Amino acid sequence: MKRIFLGSLLISVLISSSYADNLVEVNILSTSDIHSFISDDNYYSNTKSENYGLISWIGTIEKFRRDHKNTYLVDTGDLLSGNPIGNHVIKRYNQNDAYYNISPIICSLNALNYDVATPGNHDFDNGVDFLKKSYSGANFPVVLSNVIDKEKQESLYPEYIIKEKNVIDDVGKNHLLKIAYIGLVPPQTMLFNKSKLENKIIFFDMLESANSAADKARKDGADLVIALSHSGIDVSPIEYGMENVAYYLARNPNIDGVLFGHTHEIFPSKKTIAHENINIESGKIFDKPAAQPGKWGESVSAITFNLEKKNGQWLIKSSKGYQLEKSDVPAAENTIKRGGE
Repeated sequence: MKRIFLGSLLISVLISSSYADNLVEVNILSTSDIHSFISDDNYYSNTKSENYGLISWIGTIEKFRRDHKNTYLVDTGDLLSGNPIGNHVIKRYNQNDAYYNISPIICSLNALNYDVATPGNHDFDNGVDFLKKSYSGANFPVVLSNVIDKEKQESLYPEYIIKEKNVIDDVGKNHLLKIAYIGLVPPQTMLFNKSKLENKIIFFDMLESANSAADKARKDGADLVIALSHSGIDVSPIEYGMENVAYYLARNPNIDGVLFGHTHEIFPSKKTIAHENINIESGKIFDKPAAQPGKWGESVSAITFNLEKKNGQWLIKSSKGYQLEKSDVPAAENTIKRGGE
């Protein structure tokens, strides 16, 4: 009897150890609606801002990456314009585009080693050529699921991207994880900039495009599908072409998490309107992790997944959406240097 007990105990330990070896935490950080607020300068009052500016988050992002092995960084749009620096760059481009090399904000994202981005509606304000030239300087891929080039009749950017990553589990073992990103921008962008866009690109309904892109990504082997949505929360009944679809994206069974922007709100937040399918304590919509970081670099959002690999498949054991807490850790000097190149 004693031998049977010891044998059962050994089997139990081995099973537990095998189970623990497959646990992986994955974190995806997100910015949105930076609007070229790279520094913490308040250009309108000629003072320093305590609330805004991407530069104030560099040390926090770098520390988070050091503390969390499997961390990725994305942006959900409205980068290129919205403050005097961004508007000055656009003015110089319009005067003589030959002098335009790389957008300062894209250079900043390169310095922070972003993984992927999707444009927002205001990134189209100066036309498609400016948008494409600006993002052509990116060291990261751009994804956009609901916009096509009218002349070429093909997607302006890839409608989904799968990034294969070697992730590290809690005992240091490597595993392959395929994360797919889809990108969405409101079709109302055409209304805002019709004279510059109508003969060049076509916008489609975001929810239909998300359904198609997420389904294709799953069939292409994606383990996780993340929606990068320049579109906020609207819980009213679905309408074709609706502007804010983050709520309904989370309901899609092929989408595992939603990172969003556009409305300049912070989610999760106590200011979020209560709703039965929105949980601000866990940062979830329809039980999917979701987050939005406000505007101008005031916050950095995050969604976290705890994954288990079982029978060759990744299972989501738990997840949450939240905002990073800003630390006092200074940014690395080489990051600041790269951002100015």
